[in-house]
Amino acid sequence: MLKRCLMINLALFRKNKSLFKYLMVGTICMIIDYLITLLILEFSKNLFLANAIGYTIGSVSSYVGHTKFTFRKTSRHLFSYKQIIFYSLACISGIITGYLIIKLLISLEIDIIFAKLIQLFIVAFVQFLINSKFTFTRKIK
Repeated sequence: MLKRCLMINLALFRKNKSLFKYLMVGTICMIIDYLITLLILEFSKNLFLANAIGYTIGSVSSYVGHTKFTFRKTSRHLFSYKQIIFYSLACISGIITGYLIIKLLISLEIDIIFAKLIQLFIVAFVQFLINSKFTFTRKIK
């Protein structure tokens, strides 16, 4: 039974390898974003600044991780001009969207610790869609 379960899990992993890689890199980067945001917020009390810095550092880590690990076959070089442009636009939209989501959640009286977690999952899902369709594709010339 255990062997069969492991074989099924291995088959699922092979079938969804890019999703699993994306989740692994993404989880590490979300932790980086989360911790940096809360740390900066503790000292600065400026939610936009804390979110922007945390998100940017998490996004740069994500960009490098996804370029080298997740989308290695479809990604261009790490410093591809157009790939960086697409990723930068996704990052800017993530900062603004993430900030608006956190403000909305805080206005609903959700604690910042939980608001940031909810925001991270929403933005991560949207970023996956954007990056898999536009940023890390062979179509960029």
